[in-house]
Amino acid sequence: MILENHNIKLVVDLHAAEMHSLIDKHSKKEWIWNANPDFWGQRNPILFPMVGSTYDQNLHIDGNLYQIGNHGFTRHANFECVEQSESKIVLQFKSSDHTLTQYPYEFCLEVEYRLQDTHVDIVYRITNESDKVMPFNFGLHPAFYHSNNGVDGVIPVEFFGVEENLPESILKKDINQILEFNDKFFKTTPTLVLDHVKSSFVRLHDQNDYCDVSVFGYRWLAFWKKPKANFICIEPWYGHDDFEPFYGEFKDREGTLFLDPNRVFTTSYQIIPKGKKGEKHV
Repeated sequence: MILENHNIKLVVDLHAAEMHSLIDKHSKKEWIWNANPDFWGQRNPILFPMVGSTYDQNLHIDGNLYQIGNHGFTRHANFECVEQSESKIVLQFKSSDHTLTQYPYEFCLEVEYRLQDTHVDIVYRITNESDKVMPFNFGLHPAFYHSNNGVDGVIPVEFFGVEENLPESILKKDINQILEFNDKFFKTTPTLVLDHVKSSFVRLHDQNDYCDVSVFGYRWLAFWKKPKANFICIEPWYGHDDFEPFYGEFKDREGTLFLDPNRVFTTSYQIIPKGKKGEKHV
């Protein structure tokens, strides 16, 4: 499925509701990782109903154990297209007998891609279709293609708020704060997880191009890549892995969200590709 205007071309697939391509038509720059299985075979999975995994790899719900994969099952789900126009695609995934064996709640998850003049809005709606309060995590995992692989060159990400606790080993203080990610850093810090980021967006630089990714409203922001791979993941999260041993109920974990029956949780983010450094963020 394709959404296209004079600035942007977006390609979306039903499997996992992933973006397969996002091209700035002026610079011809591709911003989405190509899912090369030699490194990592996904592009931008949706993390639901779990971000990461619990300490013992199980969900503890009402005294029962449920086995669920890392980041949940939505990353492997097949969605249905329920609406498509020249500027919008809406994809839907609903609970099933299969999901209920891993997560005992009925739900409907919709992903809406909206193509604007210069950017893409991505909106997520989760409806609790069960008759009880539903605890859940939610997160995004977009992998952005970069011409550097972290070995032969760094992958710079710029912050536009005054951030605390950024890793000094890769921090470049310029007009703003820039993290210059490389494989040496990820060897000792497999995933960098930042808490309460003040920037409303971060900017990924790649030679003469850049891409802004909004992160406003998400408590955690994670960065991850595979060694020698030409991508960086910029991941806004509600929830996270267990940072220390924890065997309690899923509802008692830090970051767990709660949704009453028949209510809808909505969140979103933007991706804004640009052709030249130095232009102001819109």
